[in-house]
Amino acid sequence: MAPQNAKLWLELAAAQAELENWAAAAEAAREAVRLGSNNATEARLRLAQISLMSGKPADALAVLEDDPRIDGSEASALMAAALECMGHWEAAAEKQSQVLESSGEGPLLSTWRYLEPTTANAICIEQRCRELLRQHMAVQLVADLMIAFAIQYKGELIRQWANPESQIVELKLVDVQTSPATNLYRLQAEIMALPNLDWFDTFRSSVGAWRTDLSEQNTGPALRELLVALETTIGTLSTQIQLPPMHPWSRSDTAALAKAWVVLTWSDGYHKPHLHRGSWLSGSFYVTRPADLRADAGQLVFGPPAELPKSLHPVWPVRQVDPTPGKLVLFPSYMSHATNPTNAEEPRICVAFNTN
Repeated sequence: MAPQNAKLWLELAAAQAELENWAAAAEAAREAVRLGSNNATEARLRLAQISLMSGKPADALAVLEDDPRIDGSEASALMAAALECMGHWEAAAEKQSQVLESSGEGPLLSTWRYLEPTTANAICIEQRCRELLRQHMAVQLVADLMIAFAIQYKGELIRQWANPESQIVELKLVDVQTSPATNLYRLQAEIMALPNLDWFDTFRSSVGAWRTDLSEQNTGPALRELLVALETTIGTLSTQIQLPPMHPWSRSDTAALAKAWVVLTWSDGYHKPHLHRGSWLSGSFYVTRPADLRADAGQLVFGPPAELPKSLHPVWPVRQVDPTPGKLVLFPSYMSHATNPTNAEEPRICVAFNTN
């Protein structure tokens, strides 16, 4: 006997979509639309999403336009996806701007992931990605493009953009004994004494962490000297290392620190996978970490974005970075990264930053 509950039909639609049984998924979503007065909006959104992912953007657009009560950032993103897939670029751009205005720091749906996986679309996506990299803009969209690569092409093209071996640089910035500008002991003492260091159970990507933004008002001599050293290092980066083609740091000589903040974690504190939307080049400088960490505890992990289906995680390149005190890690802001808990009672302290 078929379920007479819209919620159950939505669950069935999600299960069929996960299996890429698009016809069955669409039929279940349509039944949820028919049955559900309370779930009608959610059902239409799911039906539009399924239509897009099955290569039917016109159907998706019709579903969304059929009910004037459907609005919000997800509906706008889905409409932008449908319009873009149909070649209506100006209308799609207008909808994308509405998503940006309404979603704030939240993740955007990739419009490109709904395109049919053809060689022509692969070339189109790659050209768009190169254009954005050249302009040093649209961090979230670059990340979405890379997700689209992974979803449609099983990682074959993703490696040139997300390869942590070529895109991430580790530098030993500190000489603890001879460099007063980056003396770790002075830095740790100054950070631990910051008056506005606040505890957050959850704050953006942080889970169980102490943190605060750095400014002229709350930084002492050691932190100010560190920030100068970081900016100097970034400014000379392009002349110090051999950069791969179209690397975001090819113009790093014009970069300047836009924002810096301190993060302290203990025991089970960690960071969820995230990227830095307001920047192009980001980094972390490690002040201290617990001694004798086991396995990969406390490490910085570059890997699959949160939006990537788990079945595709194995195709995404992964790199783990040991947070050695005195180490500076630089990476493109569009690269998804997270941290593991230390499971220790000593602090892991880093100074993180973005450039403009």
